[in-house]
Amino acid sequence: MKRIPHAASTLLCALLLSSGDARSSDEGLAAAKPGPPRGSAIGPYQRAAVESLLGGAAARADSLRVCVFRVSFADRAFKAGLDSLYFANELRHLAEYYDGASRGIFDLRLELMPGVVALDRGEAYYGEEDLWKERMAEILVKVVLERDDEVDFSRYDAVAVIHAGAGRETDFNDDSRYQIYSGFVNPEEMAEALADTLGTAGVPTNDGAPGDTLYLDNLMVWPEESSQDGYTFGSLGIYAYQVGLRLGMVPLFDTTPGEFPDSQGCGNFDLMGYGIYNALGFVPAFPSAFNRLLMGWATPLVVSGDANLRLGDVNTSSPFDTGLVKIVVNPSEYFLVENRVHDANFNGRFDFIDLDGNGIPENEDTLRGAEFDFFITATSNLRPKPDSVVTGSGLLIWHVDETAIRRQLEAGGYPNDDRLFKGVDLEEADGIQDLDRPGGGYSFGSFYDSYRAGNNDRFAGDTDPSSRTNGGAPSGIALSGISAPGHFMTFSVRCSLGIDFTRGEFPAGPGLSSPIVIPLGVTAGGGVVIAADSGSLWFAVAGSQGWDGNAMEIVREPGAAWIAAPVVASAAPPRGPVVYAVSLAGVLHAYELSGAPYAIDDDGTPHTLQLRGDRASALMLIEGGEPSDHALLALSSTADSTFLFLRGWEGITPGAGWIERGIDGFEIALARGRLASTPALGVMRWPSGGGPVVVIEGIYFTVFSEGVLRFHFLPLVGIPNPTAMRTSDAVAAPEPRTLLVLSTGDIDGDGLDEAVAAIPGWGLCYAEYGGTVRRARLRGSRPSAAILADIDGDGTLETVLRDEGHLYLLSGFGVPARGWPVAIDAAVASAYGAVPAAPPVAGDIDGDGDPEILFRVGGDIHAFDFEGRERPGWPLPGEGARGGSLALLAGEGGRQYVVDAASVAGSGADGAVSSIRRYEPGTTVSSELQLWPCLRRDAAGTGRQGLSGGGDAARAAVDPSTFIVYPNPARGSSFTVRVLVSNPARVSVAIMNLEGEKVASREGRHDWPAGSAVPFEAAFSSSGLASGVYLCRVDVSGDGWSWRGTKRFAVVR
Repeated sequence: MKRIPHAASTLLCALLLSSGDARSSDEGLAAAKPGPPRGSAIGPYQRAAVESLLGGAAARADSLRVCVFRVSFADRAFKAGLDSLYFANELRHLAEYYDGASRGIFDLRLELMPGVVALDRGEAYYGEEDLWKERMAEILVKVVLERDDEVDFSRYDAVAVIHAGAGRETDFNDDSRYQIYSGFVNPEEMAEALADTLGTAGVPTNDGAPGDTLYLDNLMVWPEESSQDGYTFGSLGIYAYQVGLRLGMVPLFDTTPGEFPDSQGCGNFDLMGYGIYNALGFVPAFPSAFNRLLMGWATPLVVSGDANLRLGDVNTSSPFDTGLVKIVVNPSEYFLVENRVHDANFNGRFDFIDLDGNGIPENEDTLRGAEFDFFITATSNLRPKPDSVVTGSGLLIWHVDETAIRRQLEAGGYPNDDRLFKGVDLEEADGIQDLDRPGGGYSFGSFYDSYRAGNNDRFAGDTDPSSRTNGGAPSGIALSGISAPGHFMTFSVRCSLGIDFTRGEFPAGPGLSSPIVIPLGVTAGGGVVIAADSGSLWFAVAGSQGWDGNAMEIVREPGAAWIAAPVVASAAPPRGPVVYAVSLAGVLHAYELSGAPYAIDDDGTPHTLQLRGDRASALMLIEGGEPSDHALLALSSTADSTFLFLRGWEGITPGAGWIERGIDGFEIALARGRLASTPALGVMRWPSGGGPVVVIEGIYFTVFSEGVLRFHFLPLVGIPNPTAMRTSDAVAAPEPRTLLVLSTGDIDGDGLDEAVAAIPGWGLCYAEYGGTVRRARLRGSRPSAAILADIDGDGTLETVLRDEGHLYLLSGFGVPARGWPVAIDAAVASAYGAVPAAPPVAGDIDGDGDPEILFRVGGDIHAFDFEGRERPGWPLPGEGARGGSLALLAGEGGRQYVVDAASVAGSGADGAVSSIRRYEPGTTVSSELQLWPCLRRDAAGTGRQGLSGGGDAARAAVDPSTFIVYPNPARGSSFTVRVLVSNPARVSVAIMNLEGEKVASREGRHDWPAGSAVPFEAAFSSSGLASGVYLCRVDVSGDGWSWRGTKRFAVVR
């Protein structure tokens, strides 16, 4: 390489700073930046490249053969002197650029066809912006008509045209609207453009195998020149950008909102961003680490633990040197670290083979080995040394979020369209988000943005910018000791999340299915079962202390699509647990945990049974007296009728509406209308004249009929009889698109369970046994299923759920508790708003005796206490947003684990890979404090929450059956609360309305000795209470024990 004099090398810098209308500042230069070229930058090539990368292996781009034509308009010819030799040199520069960008891996062959194709119409006709792709297709048709006999198009991968005149992208004065935008027409656009004319996917040629027509389905459109309106611009960046699109590189501009984007995306640091116009388009930037990774031109060293690293210059290091580092955050996010040397010999000059020594890369010069990254930040140094330009070489740290990339591409956008949630975000080392705000000399990047000694040599969770996830969770990743810029840089990586975990992967995608907890008593070690998208069922012994992250495939049913999480039942020896699941077609499946079929039918496929109708719900198990004694319950429906299926229910015989189905199974028509929810267990308890409490179990479910939704309660007593079913008042809510997931429990303390459902677009609906329904509004319209748990330990159940923007803890029938709702970060809510919200789980995860609520928010896991405060050490990076509920698992030795399973990108039997992670807080907790450990609460799918009795000591000291409020209803001036207490204790009584507000209270001591069984009584005046229903809560605490109970009573004035 020829080294040019410093004075000459600065001519190009001077040109950059003085071009056009005497604009001599960086702000003026920034204002002169053209926007992204035309064409849909996100097309099949981008999607294929991204899917390949997300699948675990980049599709390596090693060659591209391009046939190039010059075309003139009826009213515009090429300038004199811009002949075939001139354009051959321009194309040579393009090939030299890509040789450097790929470090010799990619071979770009461009062949310029002789002569000029004369188009039939004037420039303004082809420049009609609203018909851009149609006009470009017409140009390609004309080229083929004239040159098909001379050119064998089968020898090429792509076609490009260089048109006479400048491209409209550099029409800064906006006075040449007849010009053509440069751009790339991808195969999808070409098919659209030809739909009303040729009606083919591409332009047909005479080439190809006999009987197999070759169609040209993509086109690159380049300008003759780019200088106009008093600005000097080169075209190399525009040419290189279109080739990048053809290869599948992803543009990293921000194109929103509208004509005035609110960020610069990746700025000058990538050809596929504003680096296209570095040095006014004469010296475009090389692709960023992400696009090089996408093309297979850089293979990263994957780091998931502590390491001391030596990183070579990504532009010049040999294939044997580490040129790129990938530091894994979670299955969706990672940091790409590149050593980006802008000035290869650190001499402060832009070096290239300069034949005339004027410092400007002109047409006849050679750009092989040129410092294409020199102008990324050179002009942003406002105080350069007298004899050099500081270029900002150093480590560039890119935060890549594949979920954000996938989301934007699926929506037809660019990965960096959301400035608050970029798919490929440069961590600007100076902590100033210049790329994410318009204006200023640093708005496209500056020499302060690289990490290096003397600027910023540390990147961690407590720095700005930080190494947190996009959702705000600490990643535990820290880079420190970053050396001075050089062809090799050294630094240390430390990964410390603050909580131990074990992680594994399996070849399937769980979608929104959730890990279901299998207790220790059912399987040795305890574990989880997962129903995957691929028609497979998986089991992980995650409760074993020695678990290594492995998940065992129970079975794979080709074509099956599970509609909900499975249920798991014990079975009599020698059989192990039985797993039941329902597929989308309403087919019931049964397997032993070993994978062996479990017979439920007597036909050729005994492990499957077709339920009635086209819609089936999640399953539920009704446990019997023995661990292996269970009945299986399923609901299904046609368009206008709902059916009950029971298997293993004693006493049912054919007749009276019951139809025998399969082995030991029976079915009966249950209700008119279409099934709208899963079933949930309901328990009703009534006092019986001083005798034993009467207990009736049954199921709640909902049906949509005649434009309204109704809750039903079916008692499961003897032989279930649909005529004994109770029906709620009508709920004027729309028919749910998917089945609602019900939860049940005694919310108001009257001994009778209520059911709660979160209805999209409507809110929360509470249904009482007596038929009354109550509505509680939510701030969002897409809620998760609700769970019920006594979070604050007051003996009453709270409702917990989330929607697209908030997390909720509600007391009573939908009253927000103190500190709630908690708003989800706006950027996270926007990024993941379309992802279905997963229901939370609740339990004690830190061993302090108080339960926490765990939510999946985006790809992270958050833990809150009952007052809406995030617990110390949380959130944690999770396994991705594409997962359902978490699971709280009590493993061997009473150890508490949090289990997460979600879909990640990768290669597997069905093209997807899922991950499972076990977080290990290191605590041991009682299983009683796992209030709602998994979806639908338990392996039986009951969806029901009970209340704690306070332990053995409390049960010995307090007789719950004696807890009464009398008279009830209270019609006079007072009422009395009474409970029998057999030990010395302190007693507090609180009277609350149904909104959870305290309206009266009493406290006192019960000093009778142990075994005395003396009732405690507290009298209240009812004169200040309005007519209505109230809750009475009693707290009794003694030496090492406590008890709490709640009753509902009425006041009638």
